[in-house]
Amino acid sequence: AAPPPIHPVACVERGALSDESWRVYELVTRHTLAACSPDARGSRTEVEATVGGEFFVTSGLVVLERGWLEIYPYSNWVNDPLPRFFVNERLVVLALEMVESQTQPPPLLTEADLISLMDRSGIGTDATMHDHIQKIQTRHYALKNPEGRLEPSKLGVALVEGYQRFAAEGGLDLSKPDLRAQMEQSMTAIARGEHTRDQFLQSAIAATKRCFTALENHAPALDNALSQHFAGQAVRAQASPLLQAGFSACRCGARLDLRGSDPGGQ
Repeated sequence: AAPPPIHPVACVERGALSDESWRVYELVTRHTLAACSPDARGSRTEVEATVGGEFFVTSGLVVLERGWLEIYPYSNWVNDPLPRFFVNERLVVLALEMVESQTQPPPLLTEADLISLMDRSGIGTDATMHDHIQKIQTRHYALKNPEGRLEPSKLGVALVEGYQRFAAEGGLDLSKPDLRAQMEQSMTAIARGEHTRDQFLQSAIAATKRCFTALENHAPALDNALSQHFAGQAVRAQASPLLQAGFSACRCGARLDLRGSDPGGQ
């Protein structure tokens, strides 16, 4: 297994660091030690029962060996054993309760949730995932809310909807992880000696050109999706002070005016 991308390089006494710095140092140190520790072992039992033609499922866990869990308290397995059951056993129903409720939307993703999704999709490595997550925040595609969950911005939603609308016309959905995952799989193949660098570059350049050409040919679909979320921007722009008329020209031939966002022209 690959070593953790961040690891301690010196022994530090708690009194030498601030409380926050110590918590970070302890997390990194414990993570490194856990990565070198024996596996944790447990036995998970899942039971499926039928009542009145409806299926119900429950599960339980028995921890056999705590292994790295002894060192890494940030993850925990709780003993929650089930009684012993047998296949096709008939059980006595002691009580039935009807609870009225409604479906709820899934919660916004935490950074850990997003890392798990990226890992399952084959995007990024331990050393690059955090950089990817920081980049979507730097570009204001998503921002962390007070609960520490990633909340998509108006720009992020507009961009994804634009990509999806573009996909309906161009046949290539850039909001999905497929293209990036394919490129990372090809880089892994280079490391294994299954592909050459030149083969990867030819494939990556061809895919990038295909994306650019498709976007260029179907730019109105992307523009229309973005304009639905930023329609008010045009109204505010017209009310802004004109700094220079015909400042530049669009490829469509229209002239672009340069306007300031406030009376000072800033």
